Amino acid sequence: MKTKILFLVIAACFFRFGASSQTTPVRIIDFMVLPAYSVDTTQQGDTIMLNVLFKTDNAAQANKAMLFFGTANDASDVKLVQANFSIANDTTFITYSGTTKPVVSYATNIWVKLSQQQYDIFSHATLYVEDISGLQTERLYFQKY
Repeated sequence: MKTKILFLVIAACFFRFGASSQTTPVRIIDFMVLPAYSVDTTQQGDTIMLNVLFKTDNAAQANKAMLFFGTANDASDVKLVQANFSIANDTTFITYSGTTKPVVSYATNIWVKLSQQQYDIFSHATLYVEDISGLQTERLYFQKY
């Protein structure tokens, strides 16, 4: 009798924890951060533009991309960036800092402006996407060399 009760308790715990685990349908891969040097003379001399690229599967289910620039993984002590996803005419877009770009063949990119000081300090970037249900993807990491 005790064995049956113990078995039922253990089975109930597995069912409960298994049922509460949710995953997002959104996936991200191929995260890169590339410095770009512009010939735009309107840019200040101490500004570095970073082209942040990643691929997003099921981007139509994405709500926002969170990007941390910091001195370690998961740290946003240099800069915190939030880019928002939207859909119009069956096309998914990402918007950051007033610029909206389509997500084309999974490819997603945003331009992030850092001061020379921020660029010199940051050594790690962290990226994750939150879906429309509030669930987060796995985190991807980039380390500057």
